[in-house]
Order: sequence, then structure tokens, then C-alpha cells
Amino acid sequence: MKTGSKIKFVRELNGYTQEYVANRLNLSQSAYYKIEAGITDITLSRLQKICTILHIDLVDLIQLSTAQMRNGQ
Repeated sequence: MKTGSKIKFVRELNGYTQEYVANRLNLSQSAYYKIEAGITDITLSRLQKICTILHIDLVDLIQLSTAQMRNGQ
């Protein structure tokens, strides 16, 4: 599972819009969309910021499996 898909899943679990997360990152919504879509490579620093916004530990995000996402965990 790609990192962008995991970010999107956790964002949606939190009930956040792309616009909300983008604003917290000082990005446009379209720039943030490209992160979730896997169009833009993400730096570790930005990934850590996203994890902070989404209230998830970086390791937990990386280890998130497809099965967990299907089950809504």
C-alpha cells in the first residue's frame, strides 16, 4: 500500500478535508492532493508533520496494512 493512500485513509478517519490538512502544512489543496495521489514525492520532514496533524505515529502509519484499512481500523 502506498504512503499517500495511507495518509488519505487516516485523514478521512479523522474527518479532515484535504483543504484542512493543506492549510496546516501551508500548502495549496492541489499540492496536498498530489501527496495523497503519489504524484509528489514526500520528504520525511513533511511526512512527520502530516502524522502530527493526523494524530498518528509515523511508524504506525508506515505499518498500516491494507487489511486494517479495509476493516476501518
